Amino acid sequence: MKKLILSVLVLFIPFLSMAQNATWQVLPNAPIGGQWNHDDIACINEDTLWICDLDGRINKSTDGGDSWTRITNWPNTAFRCIDFFDSQHGFVGNLGRGGWYNASDGNPLYETFDGGANWSAVTLPNTYDIKGLCGMQIVNDTTIIAVGRYAGPDVMIKSTDKGVTWTSYASPAESFVDLHFFDPDTGIVVGGFGGWYTNGNPLSRIYYTTDGGESFTQVAAEQSDHFWKVFFVDRMNGYAQITNYDNNDQYIMITNDGGLTWSKSVYTNGHYEGLGVGFFDTQLGWAGGGDKTYETTDGGASWSQISIDPGYGDVLNRVIRVSPTTLYAVGARVYKYTDLTVGEATIPQVDNTKCKLSCNPNPFQGVATITYTVPEDGHVKLGITSIGGRVIEFLVDKEQKAGTYSLEYTPDYNQKFVACTIRTGRYRRTVKIFRPGGGEYPQGKSAR
Repeated sequence: MKKLILSVLVLFIPFLSMAQNATWQVLPNAPIGGQWNHDDIACINEDTLWICDLDGRINKSTDGGDSWTRITNWPNTAFRCIDFFDSQHGFVGNLGRGGWYNASDGNPLYETFDGGANWSAVTLPNTYDIKGLCGMQIVNDTTIIAVGRYAGPDVMIKSTDKGVTWTSYASPAESFVDLHFFDPDTGIVVGGFGGWYTNGNPLSRIYYTTDGGESFTQVAAEQSDHFWKVFFVDRMNGYAQITNYDNNDQYIMITNDGGLTWSKSVYTNGHYEGLGVGFFDTQLGWAGGGDKTYETTDGGASWSQISIDPGYGDVLNRVIRVSPTTLYAVGARVYKYTDLTVGEATIPQVDNTKCKLSCNPNPFQGVATITYTVPEDGHVKLGITSIGGRVIEFLVDKEQKAGTYSLEYTPDYNQKFVACTIRTGRYRRTVKIFRPGGGEYPQGKSAR
């Protein structure tokens, strides 16, 4: 018996040592995210990765993120989710028309057979109105499931023959955002009525299915705006990120019984948008979004703020595991959790602090002055978005010389919190704006 225990410890110690020595590292040559961040990442191994964003861009790496190639650049398409069966065959989901991002491409799903060099639109069943997709998962060698969209209408689609034929399933919610299936029949979908009001308050929900989407059982409901991402470390232990746009507690939901029951773990409070969640094991994990990342080392009993990307801010969105000891994540850039040193920068690195942005006064009532600095000559996009990234209006969209500029801003909508974001070249900067007396939510969807 002692020999058995010793053998187990010998096997476990390297894994434990890795967890203690590993850190989140920025992949220095990764592209900068689109309007808000990169929206999804897919990996078939530690070397071959794809990332997508709402600017219609797909980037690919075949060397573990050391270098990247832009394989798709479709400005009228809003790529939201991506996954691959193997190095050649994959799918990418589009938010579609009529949503909060105003994409003009109405095809919700594309397929590639050559690693992403070429994509073709997938013909989906017309049983239900499929406008766009938010979450996608390759479940096994033949099954892919996708759900969407946050802006509605919502539906789940599934193929058990690698995309040759598809079946669509009705959603019990107004919004489906993300999913995690254990097999083609059993899984979790998060959604609800994010941004809409139910008895005076928004209501987010977690659903469980054991018949592949023919029916769903509600297993959790929260008085908050919406769920965003789901992450499971094993069959029993999972985590769902939730968003509150007001000043209440910000928290994730945790399950230890495979998704049947869920409990709350508060990681911060105040006006914060939760996006991504991921765990190394049942003790070490991260909750992110907004511009901060929080870490727990005791399974969510307590949390502390850490910094992953001091240059661009921690907009942690999607976290995935690619091996027992390695995780990847996307936000403003691409990050790798490892005890190894990532590759050196081979592209010019920018000092993002040179890109300055401010709103005065802040908080403000009436007219505010927005001042921004363009570090280098180039095309500048300065926009007002919801905290979650939904574009409300662009204030600047043109070529500008390097320098400092100011403009007056008077909102014509009733929203208490918004964000002002500047994009120019590889520079990004965001500032939150607060207007006392403004409504907590804009008309319709509150964000994303």
